Amino acid sequence: LGSIFDTIARQTETYQFWKLVYRFLYAFGDSRIYADLMQTLWRFALGFAIALVCAVVVGVLMGRIKRIENALIDTVRFLRPIPSAAIIPLAMLVISGIGNPLRIFVIAYGVFWPLLIHIYQASKDIDQALIDTGRTLGKTRMQIFRGIVLRAILPAIMTSSRIGLAIGLLLGVTS
Repeated sequence: LGSIFDTIARQTETYQFWKLVYRFLYAFGDSRIYADLMQTLWRFALGFAIALVCAVVVGVLMGRIKRIENALIDTVRFLRPIPSAAIIPLAMLVISGIGNPLRIFVIAYGVFWPLLIHIYQASKDIDQALIDTGRTLGKTRMQIFRGIVLRAILPAIMTSSRIGLAIGLLLGVTS
């Protein structure tokens, strides 16, 4: 009777599922996989952080200062449509090689554009009355940036970060 139940249990989907999980975990028993995974995640995190900082700075400057917007908007319109994977051969020539700097650059390049567009638009849409109110209350530029501008663009940063995370992970595996 026990062997009948054993035979039935082996045929169930649950058994097959746990067998698959066991094989998957057994494959991850090799320490090289963990090292490669951590290196990919490190590249991704560094590229994402670089893109986020650059996008916030450039996006706020473009959105708040008209001369900077006029100077950079054509460059943004030219570079943004270039696929991130297509930039790899050019980056190999400029950065010399296929090491970590190239991969981090490709991730940062791909993540930068959705972040920049959302942050630029959000900082451009800030009501000027809020800025004027801050100036009237005697706030410094840094206090206005932290208290008004940064709080106004935070939803755009979060939304575009979610998009950038997906792009960055794909590029981390691709590059």
